[in-house]
Amino acid sequence: MNNEKNVGCPHSSNIMKIQKRPVAIFLFAALIIGAVIFFPKFKRTLRIHEIEKSIVQIITRTTDNKIDTFGTGFYISARGDIVLNSQIMLETSKIEITTPDNKTVIIKEVIAENQKYGFVISSTGVSSSNFLQPESDIATTKNEKIWAIGYRRQWTGINNNYVSLKKSWQIGKLVFGIARHRRIKFKSKPFVVERTIVEVTRNNSDDEIYKIKGFFPYSMQGCPVVNKWGTIIGLVDFAQYPNHIIPIKALTEVEYLGISPDQFAEMKKHSPEYFYEEGLRFFSGSYYNDALAYFQKTIALKQDFKDIYFQLARCYEEMIPQNRVENIENAIRTYKKVIKLNPDNAEAHYRLGKLLLWNSDEQKSSIEYFKKSIALKADFADAYLNLASAYSVTGDKNMALATLEKASHKFDNDIKILTKLGMTYTWCGKRELAIATLKKVIELKPDDIMAYSQLAAALSNNTTAEIKIYKKILQIDPENKIAVSNLAGCYAQLAAQTGKKKSYSRKAKKYYEKSNTAKSPSILNLCQSAEYYARVNDKKKALATINEAFRREPDSSMPYFYLGLISSKFGEYQNAIQAYKNSLRLKPEHIHKYARFNLIGSYLQTNNKDAAKKEYEILKKMDKKFASRLDNKFQQ
Repeated sequence: MNNEKNVGCPHSSNIMKIQKRPVAIFLFAALIIGAVIFFPKFKRTLRIHEIEKSIVQIITRTTDNKIDTFGTGFYISARGDIVLNSQIMLETSKIEITTPDNKTVIIKEVIAENQKYGFVISSTGVSSSNFLQPESDIATTKNEKIWAIGYRRQWTGINNNYVSLKKSWQIGKLVFGIARHRRIKFKSKPFVVERTIVEVTRNNSDDEIYKIKGFFPYSMQGCPVVNKWGTIIGLVDFAQYPNHIIPIKALTEVEYLGISPDQFAEMKKHSPEYFYEEGLRFFSGSYYNDALAYFQKTIALKQDFKDIYFQLARCYEEMIPQNRVENIENAIRTYKKVIKLNPDNAEAHYRLGKLLLWNSDEQKSSIEYFKKSIALKADFADAYLNLASAYSVTGDKNMALATLEKASHKFDNDIKILTKLGMTYTWCGKRELAIATLKKVIELKPDDIMAYSQLAAALSNNTTAEIKIYKKILQIDPENKIAVSNLAGCYAQLAAQTGKKKSYSRKAKKYYEKSNTAKSPSILNLCQSAEYYARVNDKKKALATINEAFRREPDSSMPYFYLGLISSKFGEYQNAIQAYKNSLRLKPEHIHKYARFNLIGSYLQTNNKDAAKKEYEILKKMDKKFASRLDNKFQQ
């Protein structure tokens, strides 16, 4: 009997191995990808749990034992040293510090202070095994996500949030009254708040700081911030509305004091340097009302403090949007005092000139201040630009042109100066020089939309060439609303001038509609289109378009202003009056003088001369030169 072996294909085992390899490779790749995605989060979570053990809650109370402020601090050494906001130390007898294990400790000594960033390192005398050590500065980039760990207050009542209070109002006043008196407390465990860095910049001390999108809760001032790997990259700044991350190295850049809390509070309350530094810190964070208060306290303690009036004037200048008339007057008065104290301050001369340039009654006097700033600082390019603007608004074309030509030689290939020079050539009727100058700007910066726009203005006597320029702008920026709107205007102009009225009108309508339907359309485009429809007597489309503007920005003065124009166009002057009044209540404020001017016209149309006269007197205070257009209406 023959012994037969059942011998299979000699390559079958190799085939099986090859078939298994793709599965193994896929599993291995999935494992690697999972590790890359989840390992940073896992590591960050572990690190956050470690940091939470070092975080302390800080509460200050009023004299009647009510909660005044909330805050966050953290241990920085095993000895029990804590980092906290220096402003809190001014109320030392009312501070409650609760440790992670729910023990209450008190501050026994102020060891050191960082005046630049507004925090102190204080000793509690109670040791802690959980504390944070300053780490090396870590490079952080724009759009990077970061996490802050600290305490914030919360409601213990309905749903533990503020929105519930609004809902409870709908249920009834009784429920709202009960909810409103619910106690506020800290969550027993720190919060982790995620934010995104939107800007990496440097402050006046050349430290790299990070600006975040939005704000952190103000009770999280000074709490640690980590990146995606759990590495501490800095601290939430100590401003009232924190929106910056200060560098971690600030913890080592301190001045050692070694004094009691009472001594520290007494020292600060009588220190102009403290209030000045606090003012600078708030100013750098754009908290101008707070900065103003600290600068005023500095002056109260020491009137001749160096540079204090310049900083005070800068505050008033930045606060102009809050109260235009009052803060412009305050800024002008304060800059004049700065110049009196220090006549060689070129920046003060320049800024005072800019403020006077805004006031139609003071525009000529601004010229001397710009000249003085240039005399003190020969390379002051912005002073040349504003000096030219001052000559322009006072009607001196030749001096405006001479100033810009001189500046263009002094600051070779300066884009802003050349663009302004091109604009001025157009204004003076020297179109060939304007075109040559603006083409030079485009050579230096091929995507400069402003240069193209001014070139179109220089070519305004050639509508066809103007259309080509606006189309070029749309190649650079397809969503440019001004170019789309101007194209519509150009085609409307061609329709009125040529025999191809129907063809050009169709194109004009196309671009007007495009300006409304383009991605992220501007309110101005919507309003201008609504006015266009009113001019062509299409009331239905005019109202539909202006209603869309209201839907997008219901709290803007602009839609109300244009609604007034539309109502006036159709003879509905009472509606126009109400629209202009609403416009005057809202921002932006640059529309207000035009709204008031038109409001006066609407009152005159309805024979309400008393109301018109009252608004006329207000307009004269706002802008006497602009109001002079109505002088003949109110002459006795």
